[in-house]
Amino acid sequence: MIKHDGRQPPLDPQWWDPDETDWVGISWSDWLTGARSMVSSAWLLPDGFEPLEEQQDVTVETVDGDLVEHVNRARISGTPAPGVTELTFTNRVVFSDGPEKDRSLRVKVSHT
Repeated sequence: MIKHDGRQPPLDPQWWDPDETDWVGISWSDWLTGARSMVSSAWLLPDGFEPLEEQQDVTVETVDGDLVEHVNRARISGTPAPGVTELTFTNRVVFSDGPEKDRSLRVKVSHT
C-alpha cells in the first residue's frame, strides 16, 4: 500500500498496462474518525478511461497480506493518448460532516 502525504499524489511503483483493466484504490482511514463516514465517492479519471466497477469503504488485502480498511476502489479500463507517460486517478469523497476531499494516485504508462 502506498502512503499519501496529503500534498503530492504518490507514484505507484507498478506500471499501467494499457491493454489491461486493473483495480486502483485509495484508503481514507485517517479521515474516518469518530462518527464521520463517507457519504459519496466519485472517480475523476483521465480522458479515455472509465470505471467498470466501483467499491466504497471496503477492506482490501495487499500483496503482502496486510488488511487496509476504508478503501474506495475502482476497476478501470482505458487507453491513454499516444505519448502519455503518466496517469493520475483521483477519488473525490464527501464526508458526513461536510468536507469534500480529493486524493490521487499517479501511475507510469507501459507502452509495449
